[in-house]
Amino acid sequence: MMVSSTEYALKTYANLVKAVHTFAGLYIWEYLTTLDFEWQVYTGRRPWKWPYFAYIATRTLTLTSIIISLVIFDITREVDCHGLAWDN
Repeated sequence: MMVSSTEYALKTYANLVKAVHTFAGLYIWEYLTTLDFEWQVYTGRRPWKWPYFAYIATRTLTLTSIIISLVIFDITREVDCHGLAWDN
């Protein structure tokens, strides 16, 4: 039995969405389990050192990227890209 290219693309996309959600869940779990260290830096219980800036910036940007990826993968309706353009 031959599988059409559209059917194959849909199955591949479904697997990609599952993988993105799985890895996002793993990262969010890791983020929450190590949040105590970050909270100690914010509250001053742990002395501030300059590498913490890179550490906190990387964690925040990665979490932002994952949230944006989840939003993009979970959109179920068509998006009007012309309405999002700045130069209408």
